[in-house]
Amino acid sequence: MSSADQNQPNLFILGSGRSGTSMVAGLFRNAGYFMGDKLHEPRHSNPLGFFEDAAVNNINESILAPLIPAATRRDGIVYRADAPGPGQRWLARLPPDTEIKATSEQLDVISGLTNQQPFCFKDPRFAYTLHLWRPSGGDCRFICVFRNPSEVIESILTECRNVDYLRNFSISVAQAAEVWFYNYRSILQNHANAGEWFFIEYDQVFEPNVLERLAAFTGAELDRDFPTGTLKRSKPSYKIGPPIRKLYDALRQRAQRSLDTEF
Repeated sequence: MSSADQNQPNLFILGSGRSGTSMVAGLFRNAGYFMGDKLHEPRHSNPLGFFEDAAVNNINESILAPLIPAATRRDGIVYRADAPGPGQRWLARLPPDTEIKATSEQLDVISGLTNQQPFCFKDPRFAYTLHLWRPSGGDCRFICVFRNPSEVIESILTECRNVDYLRNFSISVAQAAEVWFYNYRSILQNHANAGEWFFIEYDQVFEPNVLERLAAFTGAELDRDFPTGTLKRSKPSYKIGPPIRKLYDALRQRAQRSLDTEF
């Protein structure tokens, strides 16, 4: 692992789960960033790793927990099985006007994590909690990764069918679409109007000119051998409605703006 330049900005990587955030985070795996003390182990759906830290996930989980009614079982019937429980809240569907707050204890944990700089933290839950991290994030920049929503819907449904910790979670096609929609709606409405942002679509990670722009944006030496197109398994098969299409177009416009900006 190379040592990071202490003047390198800290990085937050955002985007809906199953959108390619792990692949983008992997570009920085040898750039000397602190990514966490306990990264999640690779598994079939992410064989090269997630580059997500348990402590980062856990504090975001605890912040979101009060906003999501828990599933309950009564007389053998499970109620609210579509409410993500512990470890599942990357699948939250929260409107962007939801008030999301943290306790002083939670903010202390965040401050402790961001004190190890330069850091590169990735978590889909940042779509809802980023405003709580920014005050202690120092000099930071933000990377938003997105992907064709139809592909994300398919990938989310596949993940929920095949991964043990999600077996008790119920999700429909429409709800998987809401996961994507509310994640990016919250990013654009609540976070991306301030600070320095780089938007990148999944397929752009394989384009050398885009990686050049990303390297210039971050000031980091990217591991350009990391991305591999063989990991792309989901094929678009679900029709998306006008609101999602409009949001997807807005994200693509932001990605083009990122390429056109001099860093």
